[in-house]
Amino acid sequence: MRIAGISAALLSIGLQGCNRSTDTEIEAPELAEGSQSLRRYIAFRQRSLILAELETPVPPPVTVGSTAAPDLLSSSDPSVVSVDGYGNIVAHRNGDVLLSSPGGGSLHVTVRVAGSLRIVPEKVRLDPDGRVNVRVLSDGHDLPEGAYRWETTDPNVAAGYGGVVRAGLQAGSATLTARSGKQAAEMSVSVDPSPHARIHIVSTSATVKLGGIAQLRADAPTGSPVEWTSSNAEVLQSLRDGAFYGRARGSAEICVSTSGRKACRLMRVIR
Repeated sequence: MRIAGISAALLSIGLQGCNRSTDTEIEAPELAEGSQSLRRYIAFRQRSLILAELETPVPPPVTVGSTAAPDLLSSSDPSVVSVDGYGNIVAHRNGDVLLSSPGGGSLHVTVRVAGSLRIVPEKVRLDPDGRVNVRVLSDGHDLPEGAYRWETTDPNVAAGYGGVVRAGLQAGSATLTARSGKQAAEMSVSVDPSPHARIHIVSTSATVKLGGIAQLRADAPTGSPVEWTSSNAEVLQSLRDGAFYGRARGSAEICVSTSGRKACRLMRVIR
């Protein structure tokens, strides 16, 4: 009987222990405290970041729901990158640091401030939709792609993407600029017309009545600017976008040109 009583007591204690471990009301304060610590955790949406300007506050790339705060970020070398009172990161000199948060989040930050920039090559010729690899140098050393950005005077002709310059579908010339911080360098890009490109004049008739308007259309490569001309503006006057006005009886040669190519046809003005 004594053994049975001890077993019953142990069984009662065991059941009470099980009730405590599964009782959400008892554990609720700890769960609430744990969820609060999760809210204080910073998660980054990328693993690395490149800074190209000194003494400029930059918000850290945190994920949605994370809020950067100075007490949640620490730098492995504050002389290279520090955290200001608003939780922004500030670069002071070239170098590499690791930003970390108490919850375990980390971000590798590289500071690369260019003293001078140069693009190699500085001038290229491309076919439509062609591409070429380029180097952006700072003080003779290659800059990582994230340390500079591209600008172009005409994105239809050419644009830069990282270490590649790519031609558009439109022939012509464009100036590309690579910028890093306050430094910039330029390169010239010429896109030649496609050797297979053709241009034709599309018209339903070779005549136009006196005082009437003939509307012509150019069958040219997509995106290519075209120019219309008349060999005799006293007979056929060019208006705009392929429209011609019949001013007097006679004949005139109508031409359209684009990207160094030209097509013509003879038209007559009749009564």
